[in-house]
Amino acid sequence: MITLQHKETEKSGIFEAWMRATEEGACTEPVQVGEMTYQRPTPERMIIDHTRVYDGFEGRGIARQMVLAAVNFARALLRLWLIGSQERRTMTAMTRVCHPLWISL
Repeated sequence: MITLQHKETEKSGIFEAWMRATEEGACTEPVQVGEMTYQRPTPERMIIDHTRVYDGFEGRGIARQMVLAAVNFARALLRLWLIGSQERRTMTAMTRVCHPLWISL
């Protein structure tokens, strides 16, 4: 089974794929089997710039899982950004209408 870990900084991030190997019926320590990095030049943009599955783990859908996780993450970020944008527009409009110094504008 693949486990994904996501690490993020302000302008970039990485999705790491980890897998527990089995030897003679016993689980070993998790091994990193892939990675996908991205950049966020602006709050509403996300650019995947590198995807890699390590040798011996190809063909298991690992890259697909990382990309789908990134797509879901990007959709969630976009929803938050749109909600925040709408709130900013609403607050600006309310301030223009309600603020005593701006009523005449």
